[in-house]
Amino acid sequence: KNKIRSKTFPDSTMAEFSSSDSSDGDESLSPQTAKELGDAKYKEKSYREAIDYYSKGISGCDSKVPELSALFCNRAAAKIMLLQFNLAVEDCDCAIAADPKNLKAYFRKAGALKKAGAFERSIEIYEAALEKDPTNNVQYKEKKEAEICLKRLARAKECIDLKRYSEVLQLSEAILNVSSTCSDAKIAKAEALISLGRNDDAYNMLTSMVRSDSKNPKILKIRGKCLYNMGNLEGALKHLSEAARYDPDSRDCIDLIKRARKMESSKERGSKAYGQGKMEEAIEAWKEALLVDPSNKPYNAKLHYNCANAFARLSKHSEAVTASNRAIHCNGAYTKAYIQRANSLLLLGECENIEMSIRDYEKAKEMADEGSKADIEAKIKKARIALKQSKKKDYYKILGVRRDAGEEDIKRAYRKAALKWHPDRQNGKTDGEKEKAEKVFREINDAYSVLSDPTKKNRYDSGVDAEDLDNPHAGHGMSSHGGIDPNLLYQMFMQQQMGGRRGSAPGGVRFQFG
Repeated sequence: KNKIRSKTFPDSTMAEFSSSDSSDGDESLSPQTAKELGDAKYKEKSYREAIDYYSKGISGCDSKVPELSALFCNRAAAKIMLLQFNLAVEDCDCAIAADPKNLKAYFRKAGALKKAGAFERSIEIYEAALEKDPTNNVQYKEKKEAEICLKRLARAKECIDLKRYSEVLQLSEAILNVSSTCSDAKIAKAEALISLGRNDDAYNMLTSMVRSDSKNPKILKIRGKCLYNMGNLEGALKHLSEAARYDPDSRDCIDLIKRARKMESSKERGSKAYGQGKMEEAIEAWKEALLVDPSNKPYNAKLHYNCANAFARLSKHSEAVTASNRAIHCNGAYTKAYIQRANSLLLLGECENIEMSIRDYEKAKEMADEGSKADIEAKIKKARIALKQSKKKDYYKILGVRRDAGEEDIKRAYRKAALKWHPDRQNGKTDGEKEKAEKVFREINDAYSVLSDPTKKNRYDSGVDAEDLDNPHAGHGMSSHGGIDPNLLYQMFMQQQMGGRRGSAPGGVRFQFG
């Protein structure tokens, strides 16, 4: 038999026939048997098995067999059902080459082109076939559908220029209902989704498009823009650079690359400074990055959070709260920003701040993954203890220090407060003022006796009430400063500060140091 090798048929189709399409090796069937078996599998919706049978029939034919055109045409129908539209078009061409009078092959080719989104070519084939079959009303309707899709696509592109993105979305979805693989409609839809702020939806759609057409500059550019809007500038630059390689004249692509590089450069400079402990320098670099594109909220949320973190490292918690507020404004689901704001609010103290801190921790816990919930719960417990203390005797507030104050900070605060409120410094004051000073001085010494003792401070921070800190049944026993006279504590402190020198303590009181 003379196997089909004519140049009339597409090379890719003939290459396919050179090897078997089934698991039965090179076994072929008579054209009629193969067609009957293939048709049966097609009716069962077993399209791949149908293709196998049609292929066996084709491999057993020569170019003069009458069934050859029908086999190609039916195999095209099966490939259309598997969304293999381009391969279906090739089979239709082979069917037409085998029998130019096979109108079904023309209409099937037009249908495959329409489903592939090649509306202009589809309309041309419909028109050519309808000249030979002018009474075919069904195919007139199919042609009309292709024409409507072509008009909708043109309108969608106009609406993109007019920034009427909701209309673009409606038009592109209508087109995709007819042609699920229409690249131009998908690109228009992706642009609309991005412009409407639905970047996640656009990203999911573009991922499959890049896989199937990895060198299309339009797809690469739009996916790069999508990644940019999602705050993934590294991924954006990769896609945009690739798009520019295939389309070096794309001005908007080049501009976006420059903007992304500028932002990344400032961000990296800030991260380097942060790693070196240069918090102020890091903050300035991140602020520079924030000025490049104020509209990129996901990326800017990260920059604001970085600034909040650096401010917290500098113990500038009011500024840290402000920066956290901005991060949350840019990204309302930013768990880290809620935690950072809660941390700083807690350290600022005061009942109202601590209450807001607890609310932030609880919000963060709702959004966090299971692995982080236990840690956040521990923070909530700590904040509730601080809230309870703030409504009673707050030793941190009395000394005027934050809850993260170190040993030296506590000493400085105590020295300053003790010198101010020492009874011997109240000469010339009224009896009422002296009484108040004595009370404040006693509270200052109580606060210092707790916060300067690591064991007692830990118990206080863990929630033990101030009056129970020396109760062995409420904790781990007596503290080193429990019940000490405030004047004696003051003398001991000043002796330590003066290094054992003989001298006069502030306030006119003289001490003999050993």
